[in-house]
This record gives sequence, C-alpha cells and structure tokens, in this order.
Amino acid sequence: MLSRFFPRSHRNSPTALWFAGLSMTSCCRRLEAALVGIHGSGTDSLVEIGHGLAFDLPETIRQDYVSNWQPSFDHKRNRGGIDNGMSKSGKDAALPSLNGMSPRLRTPTRKLLADIQAETVRELLTLANVSPSDLFAVGINDPGVWSIEDFPDMEVSRSPRIGDFEHLGKVLRSIKPVFCEPLSDTTTLATRTGCNVFDAFPALDLSVGGQGGPFLPLPYWAMLHSSEQHRLLLDLGQEARITFLPNSSSGYKSQIGYGSAGACGSLIDPIVQALTNNEQSHDDGGRLAVQGEKLPDIRELLARLEGWDVPATHSHWSPLTPFLAARQVSEIFGQVRLKNWSLRDVLCTVVESVACRIARAVRMQFGPMLTDAELVVIGGGRLHGVLMKKLLLELGCEKPVFPENLGIDPDTLDASAIAVLTSLAVNQIPCNLPHLTGAETERVLGRIIPGSPQNWHKLVQLMATVKPAVRSLRSAV
Repeated sequence: MLSRFFPRSHRNSPTALWFAGLSMTSCCRRLEAALVGIHGSGTDSLVEIGHGLAFDLPETIRQDYVSNWQPSFDHKRNRGGIDNGMSKSGKDAALPSLNGMSPRLRTPTRKLLADIQAETVRELLTLANVSPSDLFAVGINDPGVWSIEDFPDMEVSRSPRIGDFEHLGKVLRSIKPVFCEPLSDTTTLATRTGCNVFDAFPALDLSVGGQGGPFLPLPYWAMLHSSEQHRLLLDLGQEARITFLPNSSSGYKSQIGYGSAGACGSLIDPIVQALTNNEQSHDDGGRLAVQGEKLPDIRELLARLEGWDVPATHSHWSPLTPFLAARQVSEIFGQVRLKNWSLRDVLCTVVESVACRIARAVRMQFGPMLTDAELVVIGGGRLHGVLMKKLLLELGCEKPVFPENLGIDPDTLDASAIAVLTSLAVNQIPCNLPHLTGAETERVLGRIIPGSPQNWHKLVQLMATVKPAVRSLRSAV
C-alpha cells in the first residue's frame, strides 16, 4: 500500500503524478484544497504532500444550504431571548427538508461554488509550479444530496420524556439514506479547468450493498500510518470521528477501523454564535466555555439527546449526523428559552458532555487499542482547551500527537485524503473496506467527468497501464 511521505529532498520531482483534492465541510462553511504527488504506481507508490489552501466560503453559499434545516437564533425577539428555529407552522424548521431529500444548493449557488473551486485549483497549481497538463485529476467531496424516504415525524414535546428519545433512536437507526448527487457542479468545474474530475464516491459503494461510507480510512492510513506503531486518529470536527490505523507490519486492510462519537463542533458552535450575537463562529481556545458552570439539568437533557446520534449498520457511520445535530441544538435552545438558562453555563456543560461522550465512544469501540496506539488528534476541537483537557483526562492520555508533529497541514488533511483517494481510483485500488461500509465486495470508488480532450487522453492512457487490484469474474475468465 501507499507509504506515508515522500522524502522532502525530492519534493516537486518531475516524476510525480499530480492529483488535487477538494473537500467541503458538512455545513458548507469552509473549503479545503490540497495538491498531492504520487511517485510510482499501485501499491508501491509514495505520497508527496504538496501545497494546500483552506478558507471560508462566501456566506451566501452556506446560507443557501442551511436555510432549509439549520436552526436559527434571532436575538432581537422575545426581549433578547432565543428563537429556537420555529417555522411559521410552529414546528421545528429543521425537520421538513428531510422529508424526501436532504438540502441542495440552487443552480446560481452551484455555479458560484464551481467558479471558486476552479480558481482554487488554478491557485494550487501556481503555488506548486505544476502545469495544468500535469494534473491528472481533481477529486471532490462535499456533503452531497441524499434521498431520505419515509422520514419519521420527529416532533417532540418541549417537556420530552426518556421514552420519546428511545423511540426516536430506534426509528432513526432504521433509516437508510441513498446518495443522489454531489452538491457541487462538477461538470462545470471540469469544463472551466480542463481537469478530469472524480466525484460521487458514495454511489459505487451503495451499488454493491454498502452504506456509502466511510471511504477515507484507507487514504488516512496511506498518509498517517507508522511502520512500527499503531495510531488512533481522533477527528474533532463538526462530527467526532475515530479511525484506527494499524502499523504497516500487519495485514493493514482488515485491521483498519472506524467509529463515530456523534456531534462535536455542530453542537458547540451554535451556542457560541448565540452567546456572541454571531460575532464568533467558534470558541477560540475555549475562552468562553471556561467562564460557565456545569448545570445538572442540561446534562440530563444531553444524555437523552445522545439517542439521536444515529449509528449506521456498520461502523457507526451516517450522512445524517449534521441533521440530527441540528435537531439536538434546537431542543437545547428550546429548553434554554423555557428555563432561562445562562448560555455560558450551557456552553460549559455541553463541552464537558461532548468530551465525556467522545471518550466513552473511544473506549467502547477501540478500548483494547488505547494502550498500544499513539493518539493523533486533528480537527478544530484540538484547539479548544476545555474540551481537550477533559477529553485527555477521561482517556488517560498525557501526550497526544497533532498533525503538525507529523509534518502535515491540519487545515488541509481531508483535502489531501481526497487527492489520495482519487489516485487510488486511477490505480484501480478499492477504498470501500467491506468491514466498514457493509458492502458485499470491494469497489473502486469515484465517477469520472472528463476534462479537456488532452487531459482525458492522458488519464485514459495511464489507467490502461494499471492492473486492477480487484477483477470481476467475467474479466478473470
């Protein structure tokens, strides 16, 4: 399989096959981009982490996406109280959009996003001094549009009982979303850059009986594994994700693990935004959370809301996590308005609760690996002092490793993983590990959208020289 890094002395080598990765966060707030060079072919390849970019997208893009489901907080109503996202009909505005289809972007917004993505690819190539003709493909990953049929009525009274949450948890576990299309206008991106584009990674996993993800554990392993020591990758982003990366001396594929610990930043950030009248998008360093006190009543509510973190059939992965987090936030703010809780106290208690829940999930899903594995923490949550202090205390870990210690830009790690995923697709290496996605068989992921005739011809020539890692029975005969 792919080794972790190419030696720094060989950076920008002319022998590299260049791939770009674009990754958009679940809330459409930020775009990450990275350029990766692949040296060699197939399982003997070496990865060169090139340049990266990360920036906030225009507010119009985020608002277009979240307006249908993200709870909003109006500080001008109710004498400074909080509007918990109630629609005109009196029901939570976060729910109706999930009946039939998850949110999508309007056509003008998709065109705007394609323009930004195209300019980002061009800037990456300029920074790395790589010719556009040397870029074999661009991989793109975003929240996507998912079909959700027969979504249950999730309305819960403002004085919910434990039984309500237990029932909803069971119903939500039975939902099987189906990937429809990317949010991004990838056809326009291919036209405006001339680059070949790979997208729709969940679709092919679904076609062989999988759940559509996760598909990044193998690329993560390619970039972050150690030759000697196991690693446990803890991503504290909008969702808390856990990936076990075995060392390269073991049968790595069957041992790679994945788990979810539910919502993280998607629970904490809305409270910060409400507390600061939208002047801050996140709690920088945990400076706000440390000012509050812990409230037992909030702990009890949060414990019940944990039933809305939807574990999928395999590995606790689900595309519904952002929507369920929005619902949890709505319930929290409903109780804030009724009970007149202090937002600082709410923030303090939520942060501690999230830290305890993540630690519990790590112990339950990967407990035996904790003593032998090095803990690597990524994501914005690693900078939250209160969250990290409580989390490391619960895990009994004194010295975690951060991506900076491994020579990786933490802001573009996901984009780099998408670029590696794209290179694996070109080299016909499957990335949907059946023991994680539930698929019946391994499958090369990604739909190809041709770029210019010249770039498409080069890509076809390259792929024609590759021997697939998995061959169909018909091809083997």
